[in-house]
Amino acid sequence: MTFQKTKSEALSVINTLREIANTSTRNVLQNKNGKFQKDLVMLENQINTMRFTVGVVGIFNTGKSTFLNALLHQELLSTKILPETAAITTLNYAEEDKATIHYWTTEEWDAIKAQGASEDKDSKLSKISKMVKEIKQSLGTEFDKYISRSGEKTENIPLTELGKYTSANVKDGLAKLVREVEVETQFEFCKNNIQIVDTPGLNDPVKFREHITVDRFLPRCDMLLFLLPARQPFTDSDKEFLEKQLKQKQLHKLFVLVNQVDTLRSDESVDEIIEFARTQLEETFDESDNDDAIHLTKQIEIFPIAAYQSFLNRTGQPAQWTDEKSGVPAFEDRLRRFLFEGERAQAEQDIWKSRLKSCVTGQFAQIDNQLVNLDKPVKELEETIKEVKREHDVITSRLERTMAEVERTLGHFERQYQAQVERMAERVIALAFPIEKKMIDKVKAYLTGNVWSVTKNMKKWGDEQFKPFLEKTIKNEVETVVLDAGEQIKQLAETTLKDFERSWERMVSDISVQIPVKNNVGADYASIIGSTALGAGAGVALASILALATAHFSSYLAAAFLGPAGWALMGIGAVWMAVSGGRSVKDKILSKFREELPPKLHEVLKETAKDLKNRMLKEKSALVKELLKVAETPAIEIQGELQQQQTNLDQLLADKKSQQFDIDQKRSALNGEKNRFEAIFGQIETM
Repeated sequence: MTFQKTKSEALSVINTLREIANTSTRNVLQNKNGKFQKDLVMLENQINTMRFTVGVVGIFNTGKSTFLNALLHQELLSTKILPETAAITTLNYAEEDKATIHYWTTEEWDAIKAQGASEDKDSKLSKISKMVKEIKQSLGTEFDKYISRSGEKTENIPLTELGKYTSANVKDGLAKLVREVEVETQFEFCKNNIQIVDTPGLNDPVKFREHITVDRFLPRCDMLLFLLPARQPFTDSDKEFLEKQLKQKQLHKLFVLVNQVDTLRSDESVDEIIEFARTQLEETFDESDNDDAIHLTKQIEIFPIAAYQSFLNRTGQPAQWTDEKSGVPAFEDRLRRFLFEGERAQAEQDIWKSRLKSCVTGQFAQIDNQLVNLDKPVKELEETIKEVKREHDVITSRLERTMAEVERTLGHFERQYQAQVERMAERVIALAFPIEKKMIDKVKAYLTGNVWSVTKNMKKWGDEQFKPFLEKTIKNEVETVVLDAGEQIKQLAETTLKDFERSWERMVSDISVQIPVKNNVGADYASIIGSTALGAGAGVALASILALATAHFSSYLAAAFLGPAGWALMGIGAVWMAVSGGRSVKDKILSKFREELPPKLHEVLKETAKDLKNRMLKEKSALVKELLKVAETPAIEIQGELQQQQTNLDQLLADKKSQQFDIDQKRSALNGEKNRFEAIFGQIETM
């Protein structure tokens, strides 16, 4: 394909890429601060203007500026610089010599100051901080004339005055404020729209300037003149630089210059140094998976030079070596052939193709990355759904187990309650003997008086003393039994509540073990259980049980004890009528009491026990209901939480379905874009 045809095809591809970018759902024009768009614009401008940029790179003190001065046949570029003050210099062809100086912006200067501050040690200032302080003190209020938010520049500077802006040796010079120098001069190697960029050292101490060099200037370089010092022909900085350029697909054509061979000792072989450099370069290229690395490995060209000796010869100064011996003329011949005798045109076409491929493969990588991560939100949502469902199932299952425990605990309470009531009834019936004894003793005490007085006052004594004593005795004895039963039932209820509490605590513990700690589910449900007053409702129920022995007791006595009291008095009267003659009246009265009182008393206590038992058993269901209400309070709250959780789960499932639909749509769009980029890549391959 002819040069013009390749150029036309390349511009067509750029337009197609821009169209795809404009319709892309990925918003690629804004990705990474618009890098894709910037790359297209830069490449389009390069193709249209036929601009060819040569970068001169190397670590500090490799003689880059001296080398360019030798090519220029004059000391145009300052060699008296410090690493802290080095500026980027671009050389362009023009009939009229002049220079333009660009200063740091306020934002850039702040970044430099911040770096200096970070490198200060206690009260000792770093080199950069010293530089910042010195220039500020030197310029005073004039400082703001050069450093501004938008960036200042000085134009149309005669080249004879360039040292004021670039040399570190010029008093009150501005080198410390200069970011970039543009030089226009009649430089042979900049004809035909060629630009040469002299960069600061690769080991630049000013990190922000290194960023500008690497990210702003080097990406647009079509060819690099890579200088290595003969005394140290391949450093870690050199290797890291080449690896980065290869990784970013920014290394296209490379000429390697081993400079300062005139400084070698007599026993040091230039050929051995060249071979060492070649080996290091090949190893670096072989370690890269970049296609350009294979091409570069096959075409490594290394030139030993003594730039300073050439510069001395060309500026009419005494030199130890001839210009021919310096190796610079030989390299110049090679550079001319490349730039002006056809190789450059082919290289440009290869570079266009390489940069277009880089643009496309960059999009491949972005699309593939998005395709790989496309399902990530849904997968994360699935994990969330899985966790929520598992949490729901675990809590539901454990809640069922806990409520089963509650039912068993209540069943045990009912059985124990029944047993307590049965024992109470038995104890009430068993009160007959001690009550009988007290009644007989009471009668005996009464009968110790005069027979006439006993018989005469017996009715009055019965109404005023015996009857109240009988009622009180029975009431007190029965009340003691009932209160004791009530206390036992109260303790039983309290034990039941404790069992409930332990059941809920076991549930919380089990949930905390089965559900990941990050969900903090155990703590949530512990809070629900802890906030429930387990004893409050039960206390009300227990009070109703105790009231059985107090509030209702008077009605029991009214119904149960009128019989024995009336019987006792009538019995005494009957005894009096029956005991005239025979044994003494007192003996007959006492005998009659002993004969008649036990069965009557037993009958009364039996009826009382039966009534109390029925009433207390009737109260049992109310107490069980209250206990169950207390036990179920946490369950009701937890079930409410579970219901909300189920609602959330349903929403998550709906969200997943919606997201999956969107993802399927996006995947289809991405694959469509990828297919278009693949077609373009094929078009580039055939250019």
